Amino acid sequence: MLRSSEISVAILIKCNASEIDESEEFSITATTAPSVRLAVGDEVYVWTSEKPRLPPNGRGLQDRGELLAPSGQLGRRKTVRIRVRARLTGPCFGMQELSQLAQGSQPARHLYNRIQSYRHRRIWGLSSEERQVLSERFSLTPP
Repeated sequence: MLRSSEISVAILIKCNASEIDESEEFSITATTAPSVRLAVGDEVYVWTSEKPRLPPNGRGLQDRGELLAPSGQLGRRKTVRIRVRARLTGPCFGMQELSQLAQGSQPARHLYNRIQSYRHRRIWGLSSEERQVLSERFSLTPP
Protein backbone atom coordinates (compact mmCIF):
# COMPACT_ATOMS: atom_id res chain seq x y z
CA MET A 1 0.00 0.00 0.00
CA LEU A 2 1.32 3.45 -0.93
CA ARG A 3 1.69 6.08 1.74
CA SER A 4 0.22 9.47 0.79
CA SER A 5 3.74 10.88 0.30
CA GLU A 6 4.37 8.23 -2.39
CA ILE A 7 1.24 8.88 -4.43
CA SER A 8 2.14 10.63 -7.65
CA VAL A 9 -0.09 13.51 -8.64
CA ALA A 10 -0.60 14.87 -12.14
CA ILE A 11 -1.62 18.37 -13.14
CA LEU A 12 -2.63 20.06 -16.37
CA ILE A 13 -1.43 23.59 -17.10
CA LYS A 14 -3.14 25.61 -19.83
CA CYS A 15 -1.16 28.59 -21.13
CA ASN A 16 -0.34 30.50 -24.31
CA ALA A 17 2.39 29.19 -26.60
CA SER A 18 4.19 32.54 -26.29
CA GLU A 19 4.75 31.84 -22.57
CA ILE A 20 6.95 28.80 -23.09
CA ASP A 21 9.98 28.16 -25.24
CA GLU A 22 12.07 25.21 -26.33
CA SER A 23 14.20 25.20 -23.18
CA GLU A 24 14.10 22.26 -20.81
CA GLU A 25 12.82 24.41 -17.92
CA PHE A 26 10.36 27.28 -17.75
CA SER A 27 8.03 29.05 -15.31
CA ILE A 28 4.33 29.88 -15.62
CA THR A 29 2.06 31.91 -13.36
CA ALA A 30 -1.54 30.76 -13.43
CA THR A 31 -4.72 30.48 -11.40
CA THR A 32 -5.11 27.12 -9.72
CA ALA A 33 -8.36 25.25 -9.38
CA PRO A 34 -9.54 25.30 -5.74
CA SER A 35 -8.72 21.66 -4.96
CA VAL A 36 -5.20 21.62 -6.44
CA ARG A 37 -2.32 20.98 -4.03
CA LEU A 38 1.03 21.33 -5.78
CA ALA A 39 4.19 19.50 -4.73
CA VAL A 40 7.68 19.07 -6.12
CA GLY A 41 7.78 16.01 -8.37
CA ASP A 42 4.16 16.19 -9.57
CA GLU A 43 3.76 15.11 -13.19
CA VAL A 44 2.81 18.07 -15.41
CA TYR A 45 1.05 18.17 -18.78
CA VAL A 46 1.20 21.46 -20.68
CA TRP A 47 -1.65 22.48 -23.00
CA THR A 48 -1.02 25.56 -25.15
CA SER A 49 -4.00 27.57 -26.35
CA GLU A 50 -4.55 27.06 -30.04
CA LYS A 51 -5.88 30.55 -30.80
CA PRO A 52 -4.12 33.02 -28.51
CA ARG A 53 -4.40 36.74 -29.20
CA LEU A 54 -0.70 36.93 -30.02
CA PRO A 55 1.40 34.51 -32.09
CA PRO A 56 2.71 31.87 -31.91
CA ASN A 57 -0.36 29.69 -32.03
CA GLY A 58 -0.46 26.77 -29.63
CA ARG A 59 -0.68 23.10 -30.41
CA GLY A 60 -2.98 21.85 -27.69
CA LEU A 61 -1.16 19.16 -25.74
CA GLN A 62 2.49 20.01 -26.01
CA ASP A 63 4.76 18.90 -23.15
CA ARG A 64 4.99 16.44 -20.29
CA GLY A 65 7.34 17.05 -17.41
CA GLU A 66 7.70 17.42 -13.69
CA LEU A 67 7.03 20.20 -11.24
CA LEU A 68 10.30 21.55 -9.87
CA ALA A 69 9.00 24.30 -7.62
CA PRO A 70 5.60 25.73 -6.79
CA SER A 71 5.92 29.25 -5.43
CA GLY A 72 4.62 32.80 -5.59
CA GLN A 73 1.28 32.18 -3.96
CA LEU A 74 -0.96 35.21 -4.42
CA GLY A 75 -4.36 33.88 -3.53
CA ARG A 76 -5.08 31.16 -6.05
CA ARG A 77 -2.40 32.38 -8.47
CA LYS A 78 0.81 30.39 -8.31
CA THR A 79 4.08 30.44 -10.18
CA VAL A 80 5.35 26.98 -11.06
CA ARG A 81 8.70 25.92 -12.49
CA ILE A 82 8.54 22.95 -14.85
CA ARG A 83 11.21 20.63 -16.28
CA VAL A 84 10.17 19.18 -19.64
CA ARG A 85 10.68 15.41 -19.95
CA ALA A 86 8.91 14.86 -23.30
CA ARG A 87 7.57 17.00 -26.12
CA LEU A 88 4.66 15.84 -28.25
CA THR A 89 5.87 15.53 -31.83
CA GLY A 90 4.02 14.57 -34.96
CA PRO A 91 0.36 15.47 -35.44
CA CYS A 92 -1.14 17.93 -32.98
CA PHE A 93 -3.51 16.78 -30.27
CA GLY A 94 -5.73 19.83 -29.93
CA MET A 95 -9.34 20.59 -29.13
CA GLN A 96 -10.64 18.97 -32.32
CA GLU A 97 -8.87 15.67 -31.57
CA LEU A 98 -9.88 15.83 -27.90
CA SER A 99 -13.49 16.46 -28.95
CA GLN A 100 -13.48 13.35 -31.14
CA LEU A 101 -12.00 11.28 -28.32
CA ALA A 102 -14.58 12.73 -25.89
CA GLN A 103 -17.43 11.17 -27.87
CA GLY A 104 -16.56 7.79 -26.38
CA SER A 105 -14.62 8.71 -23.25
CA GLN A 106 -15.94 10.39 -20.10
CA PRO A 107 -12.43 11.42 -18.90
CA ALA A 108 -11.70 13.00 -22.31
CA ARG A 109 -15.09 14.76 -22.22
CA HIS A 110 -14.31 16.17 -18.77
CA LEU A 111 -10.90 17.43 -19.97
CA TYR A 112 -12.47 18.97 -23.07
CA ASN A 113 -15.11 20.82 -21.03
CA ARG A 114 -12.57 22.23 -18.58
CA ILE A 115 -10.12 23.38 -21.25
CA GLN A 116 -12.90 24.95 -23.33
CA SER A 117 -14.51 26.69 -20.32
CA TYR A 118 -11.42 28.59 -19.13
CA ARG A 119 -9.81 31.01 -21.53
CA HIS A 120 -6.96 32.18 -19.30
CA ARG A 121 -3.96 30.37 -17.83
CA ARG A 122 -5.12 27.67 -15.46
CA ILE A 123 -3.77 24.76 -13.39
CA TRP A 124 -5.98 21.71 -12.74
CA GLY A 125 -5.46 18.44 -10.96
CA LEU A 126 -6.00 15.36 -13.11
CA SER A 127 -7.84 12.19 -12.18
CA SER A 128 -5.99 8.95 -12.93
CA GLU A 129 -8.30 8.41 -15.95
CA GLU A 130 -7.65 11.92 -17.34
CA ARG A 131 -3.94 11.42 -16.78
CA GLN A 132 -4.13 8.20 -18.79
CA VAL A 133 -5.85 10.00 -21.70
CA LEU A 134 -2.99 12.51 -21.90
CA SER A 135 -0.23 9.98 -21.22
CA GLU A 136 -1.42 7.80 -24.11
CA ARG A 137 -0.85 10.67 -26.55
CA PHE A 138 2.86 10.59 -25.71
CA SER A 139 3.07 6.82 -26.18
CA LEU A 140 1.56 7.24 -29.67
CA THR A 141 4.22 9.78 -30.64
CA PRO A 142 6.86 8.45 -33.05
CA PRO A 143 10.47 8.65 -31.71
